[in-house]
Amino acid sequence: RHLHRSPALRRRGYCHHGAEVARMSNLAERDRRVIVLAARRGEALDLMVPLAERPIVDHVLTLARKFAPPDQINVVVPALDDKIRLHLQGDYQLIVQVELRGTGHAVLQASDALADFDGDLLILYGDTPLLRPSSLLGMLHRHRHKDAVLTLLTAVTNAALPYGRILRTRSGQILDIVEAANTLTDTQQQSELNLGAYVARSMLLLDLLQEMKSTGRNELRLTDVIHRFLHTGGKVVSYLSHDPDEWLDIHDSDDLARAEFILQKRQFRPNRSEEKNEIHFGTGGWRAIIGE
Repeated sequence: RHLHRSPALRRRGYCHHGAEVARMSNLAERDRRVIVLAARRGEALDLMVPLAERPIVDHVLTLARKFAPPDQINVVVPALDDKIRLHLQGDYQLIVQVELRGTGHAVLQASDALADFDGDLLILYGDTPLLRPSSLLGMLHRHRHKDAVLTLLTAVTNAALPYGRILRTRSGQILDIVEAANTLTDTQQQSELNLGAYVARSMLLLDLLQEMKSTGRNELRLTDVIHRFLHTGGKVVSYLSHDPDEWLDIHDSDDLARAEFILQKRQFRPNRSEEKNEIHFGTGGWRAIIGE
């Protein structure tokens, strides 16, 4: 099928010839930045609420610092939340989102800070403190190995979780992401879920977000961008998480209590090689690392 490529993909030199030929690049020289989305609407649990005696957002930022130094970590915060801004200022690059118009709109607020950056952008949500470094490292490796424009972290489960569902073709390629509110939940049937952690080519992502904003959209979601990439020739792949404990994001006090218990478990049974951000080439070798 012929794909009509977006101007963003054409400008950055990414194209497909036939089924799948990616733009060649020296992956070893790619730089990396991190963006943490910490602007939440009023009904959501405050990210400054303590989790294991530290604010929720601090756990996510500790994770982010395993992949970039503080001056290369951008944190998107809400305009009306002085508490989180005062807590973080001086340590990270703070980006204020005046209007909360979706996760894609939040990333777009970092356009000026990332204007001259053409490497990989790791995107994390401020309410996902349980993600493991090894999962993100695997996602980054897969992203580079596959020379993708965007890679997302997923999980396969029959649990009724409020995450978007991944739709695939018969050959296994990602076809679309359907928001949880638009799917019928069948707890007897396994689904592949979007866990909400991404790595993307920064300039491609920001260019496409800007294009979508210029059409007058009131809300921009990252899943909308993935949909556009998929339908304009961009290569989108996934990395599979196998640890149910890291799938939890924190929306309310019940989630907070579960997260406390998970952190206590990890304290008594740490995965030491993982927490040191190491990968060992044992059974499965390299293909196991990139999720093959």
